[in-house]
Amino acid sequence: MTLTRPILFDVTRLISTGWVKRHPTGIDRVCDAYLSHYKKNAHAVIQHKGAFRVLSEKHSDKLFALLADRAGGFRYKLAKLLPSIMAADRAIVRGGGRKYLNVGHTDFDLSSHQRWVKRCDLKPIYMIHDLIPINAQPYCLPHATKRHKGRVISSLNNAAGIIVNSNATASELNDFAAHQKLNIPPIIAAHLGVEDFGCAVDISEQSKPHFVCIGTIEPRKNHLMLLRVWKKLISQMQDKTPQLIIIGRWGRQSKPVRDMLSSDLRLSKHVTMLDDCNDTDMLEWTQSAKAVLLPSLAEGYGLPLIEAMAMQTPVIASDLPCFREIGKNVPLLLSPHDEAAWKDAIIALFTQDKELKRQKRLLQNFSAPKWAHHFVKIDRWLEQLDNEEFLGNAKHLSMLPHASNNHSLVPEGVGHSEGLSDEKVSSL
Repeated sequence: MTLTRPILFDVTRLISTGWVKRHPTGIDRVCDAYLSHYKKNAHAVIQHKGAFRVLSEKHSDKLFALLADRAGGFRYKLAKLLPSIMAADRAIVRGGGRKYLNVGHTDFDLSSHQRWVKRCDLKPIYMIHDLIPINAQPYCLPHATKRHKGRVISSLNNAAGIIVNSNATASELNDFAAHQKLNIPPIIAAHLGVEDFGCAVDISEQSKPHFVCIGTIEPRKNHLMLLRVWKKLISQMQDKTPQLIIIGRWGRQSKPVRDMLSSDLRLSKHVTMLDDCNDTDMLEWTQSAKAVLLPSLAEGYGLPLIEAMAMQTPVIASDLPCFREIGKNVPLLLSPHDEAAWKDAIIALFTQDKELKRQKRLLQNFSAPKWAHHFVKIDRWLEQLDNEEFLGNAKHLSMLPHASNNHSLVPEGVGHSEGLSDEKVSSL
């Protein structure tokens, strides 16, 4: 098979999401955005446990169209397409230095993956969404920590370039590389975009005052703290307590949340769990909420925060580096451990205190990052990776000594070869 397009785009994660009929997570949304942007200039790549397929232009277009709408009949349509893919397309191709894009954290920790990249003569570009399994190990399973550490080390050792979603993630990656005594390839920090939500949605059915919390039910999302806050609100406000709408799939280690809700009838009366919420309903709940609550103990970016702000919905969130960076001083940021502060802040927004007026005023002038802006930066950076002078400068800077927690990656979107300096970025 002759490659006719400049990019090989890994669609493995999107196939998996469609096959299990799972509503997209934040990483899935990023994969969707990259598919939409690069589908006309890319061949599709599928990998599974060391087996690979690089699709022809014809088969790539068919698969891209199918993945763009992973709705009813996806399994049947995919099963119908797979035999022709397996028969006609190849695992090993002559890449000629083409760029391979993997933005879904898919298997690039495996040695079979790295052997395949080298045999095909590709320039691998990986996205690192966060270092949570490494830096917040108590909230993750040991297997997840081991796999993600493997991904990060593999990307540092083998990538032609690394994409990150924030300066906060870039700083953590820098710290990790220094600790592991590894060099850093060219890197770009580019904020993720949000969709244009257009006109206001119909909120007539969501008339009861409510707050929304969005995220998979797992320990690092800190739902237990929020439920304890709601118990205190119920004791103080009785029947006037607003509803808490928790939107997210039940994840691993979610049993304590289930147990708290099932053991307290008063709490369950004021908390609604939506574990199979589609995008339209999530949009409606978010836009009609008094505020979006994000009490996470660790994050790499925070799409729900940006999406809420884009809809002019106030936000109370944990005081994390990434939230400080992308929130631009609009959300109210609190310690994720200070239950009293969260209770007082929720009451303040519910009763239309000055904090609500402050956020509403600032939100009027807030401009959410757009995917178009993201890809202008990414496209320009990908072109630079073919420039020997750029790569030489990046290689030189990757050899500089690092000092933990004293790294500078200049404003968002600047490549590694342009970005390291002796000053610390204020947004961090």
